[in-house]
Amino acid sequence: MRVGIGPAKFGLKFNFCNNAHKGVYVSLYPQIQFAVPGAHPVANGLAEPGQTLILPLLVQKELKYITFVANGIINQPIHDPARDTTGTLGFGFGRAITRHTAAMVEVRYTSTLDLQRERRLAVNYGLMRRISGQCGPVRECWT
Repeated sequence: MRVGIGPAKFGLKFNFCNNAHKGVYVSLYPQIQFAVPGAHPVANGLAEPGQTLILPLLVQKELKYITFVANGIINQPIHDPARDTTGTLGFGFGRAITRHTAAMVEVRYTSTLDLQRERRLAVNYGLMRRISGQCGPVRECWT
């Protein structure tokens, strides 16, 4: 068992398209991930050495009964020649069940850019429940 502080991330989200009338949203949110100084996460096996530049692009489309999300991510290691650049492609579908509950399914594939190493396919599913707070229509609760 390993206990400690893992890597930290800092980033900004840029919304390029927020068209609520058509239900289309496009965002780019570059991030930098790094080991927290003084916490020794690399030595403790909780973080990779160096930094990682993360460039995610998110496209969301609100349909009549579901929300569709596509996410493409490039992870570029900095100051660590031992790590390869990886890419992730993910697709998700979600639906509000009630004003307070929503369900989602996601399929995500990650690999090196040559598609030969570090290949991983993940399927995630889950339920979300709003705990408290006021919100308007169902869509506003989950955005």
